[in-house]
Amino acid sequence: MHLLDYVAISIFFLILVFIAIKSIKEKSVLSYWLNKRSSGLWLLTFSHVASITIAASVIGVVAAVYDTGISFAISSIVASVIGMIILALVAKKIFTIPEEHRFTLVDIFKWRFGNKIKYPILFLLITILFLLTAINLVAISQLGSILTGLNYNLVLIISIAIVILYTAIGGLKTDLLTDFVQFWFMGGLLIMLFVSGVFNNGFDLIANLPKGHFDPFAFGGIGFFIGTILIGGFVYLMNSATWQRIFSAKNEKIGIKSLYYSIPFMLLISLLTMFIGLFAATMLGDVNRDQAMYLLIPKLLPVGLVGLGYAGILSIILSSIDSLLIGGSTIISREFKIFSSLRNARLTTLGLGIIAAFTAYIFPDIINLALFASFLMLALTPCLLFSLYSKKVNIKQVLISMIGAPIILIIFSFFAYKIAFVPAVLFAIIVFLIPFKNIQKSQP
Repeated sequence: MHLLDYVAISIFFLILVFIAIKSIKEKSVLSYWLNKRSSGLWLLTFSHVASITIAASVIGVVAAVYDTGISFAISSIVASVIGMIILALVAKKIFTIPEEHRFTLVDIFKWRFGNKIKYPILFLLITILFLLTAINLVAISQLGSILTGLNYNLVLIISIAIVILYTAIGGLKTDLLTDFVQFWFMGGLLIMLFVSGVFNNGFDLIANLPKGHFDPFAFGGIGFFIGTILIGGFVYLMNSATWQRIFSAKNEKIGIKSLYYSIPFMLLISLLTMFIGLFAATMLGDVNRDQAMYLLIPKLLPVGLVGLGYAGILSIILSSIDSLLIGGSTIISREFKIFSSLRNARLTTLGLGIIAAFTAYIFPDIINLALFASFLMLALTPCLLFSLYSKKVNIKQVLISMIGAPIILIIFSFFAYKIAFVPAVLFAIIVFLIPFKNIQKSQP
């Protein structure tokens, strides 16, 4: 890269560090966890878009489109729009729960079923956060390896040090503010790549694509495509980081409206991402699919803008990592009182980041990590929905569904990975349709 490109990336990091330093004076744990429940509409809207658009949603989709065509992108686009609508509808129900029980999803389950449910749901939610964080750490480490030529593992260590230190300092307030900045870097990157890709490919794009890239069932077959569209939108419901942002809203109206406002931005980003994947398929030749987007940037952007392009990728990755780490830190700090001071909450965030880095070291595959994390969230979704909307549900049903569905998911992953979520979700639902007698009723 040219010196100007390194300058652009350095300016990006300096902006993030400046925001974190400005937030270090915060003394309140409530501010660290939920921004004192004072988040405004547009701050939340852009934070949703930046944080939900994780590495799997952009870098992973570009990789999948480069490899197999539009199949994965189309199903993901439909699922993401449906998902935000579902989130808004469920949020309306959750906002009826007293405020003192609206910090994390663990609090929601405890409000309904008491402390007996705490440890299973805590373990599963933290596992999901580790997986989602690991996806982004893999992405940032691969990018760093390409930019610097250093070993992947060394870059992983450097990346985790930079990202987690600024996240641990500031809490949710820093997360929201940096998300706002990262949204514009991310959007700028995608628009620049799209415009340049159109000029470079023109009307020859379709003719130059590999055969089968317009097959809607190329990725995972018809079962994966239909299944993703029908139930993929429910995946957002079990992401604790998303709920934490919603709970930080000034009021219910802002929290729900921010979800609806984020839909057109997410739709635009998804469409741009799909076309960028098609450009990669025509321009890159035979490369590692996970690195397709990184390798496309210097082919489409001039000197100086290449640095801004990589800053855009960093924005996609970092906006998700900080949200996920704060979400996990809040869960642990809330449930284990020894960690509930501001100092210990920051240390917890730091510790979670280190464990997530270890996960990224063991499983350095963006698409497979993303699929398993999404499948696990889908398998747990029936627990949340039945707990919220059915008064007849009891804790035994929830525990059987909550523990059994992930086990089935793991078993089926060994021989039917891309559709392993189907039997897991079906089991999770069926458990709630079977009556369990002689069980003490849970809290209404």
